[in-house]
Amino acid sequence: MSYRRRLKMYKKKYRKDNYHPLLDRRYYVDFIEQETPIHIDSLNKRNEIVNLMIFKGAYQYESFTLWVYLYKDGYIMNGQLVHVRFDYNWNKLIYGKTLKQWLPKTFWYEPNPTFGFKSNQEKFNIMLTDLELIDYIEEYFDSFPYYDLRRIKNYSNQPIIIDNYVEEPSNIYFIFDEIQRTTKIGRSQYPNTRKSQINSDSASTITLIMSIQSNHAKILDVLLQNHFAYKRSKQEWYHLNKKDIERLLSRALPNQITELMGEVNILANSFDNMSPLTNL
Repeated sequence: MSYRRRLKMYKKKYRKDNYHPLLDRRYYVDFIEQETPIHIDSLNKRNEIVNLMIFKGAYQYESFTLWVYLYKDGYIMNGQLVHVRFDYNWNKLIYGKTLKQWLPKTFWYEPNPTFGFKSNQEKFNIMLTDLELIDYIEEYFDSFPYYDLRRIKNYSNQPIIIDNYVEEPSNIYFIFDEIQRTTKIGRSQYPNTRKSQINSDSASTITLIMSIQSNHAKILDVLLQNHFAYKRSKQEWYHLNKKDIERLLSRALPNQITELMGEVNILANSFDNMSPLTNL
């Protein structure tokens, strides 16, 4: 039975009781046992094996979803279900205008003995963090772009109308803190001078790993910080990894970002010492 058909069946079944079908344990049991996942994997996370199944979700207007089921060996029906949603959201005003880009959200559900699977947005013992899970999905999309509806629906390829914005030439810099293992994304005419300022205020070893020239640096700065928002550590510092830098270098990002990117200056000899890709 298809995902849409089963969902329709459960909506009809529980409509009289005004009961949300997505929180019914029987629905999830049917879903996990009978749906065919588009991807299965086992991950070694914090000395434990976590099994992962990705199920194809649904597309709605400017939004698409995936379902991810996580469980440990021997506990297949006591795992955690994650609703991963990508929304084509409006960003904050830039020069009095708004921009849109794809941003991810996660909704975690855990088993409840009396209620079924219950949404729990509070912190509980999840098997993966949001960052680890979305990183994994982004890597999966790199290998299987067919399932990335951000590309298929082509919203990612809608260009920014540059003529609507004032040119503000500058550089976007990426500065890596080797102790905190986080990367600062910022904007400056003189990245090396900015690096020296940050270095003087920090006891850590600071490395300027790359910079990107842009004629619309303010817009590019906002788009990049929104794109990596789920990796934010604090303020403008992010848990970027080697794969994120490689996507920037190969311009494997939405067109709203890449069309504003000018010359890329690589200033680090290697990116291997950056935050690891969460051992996925």
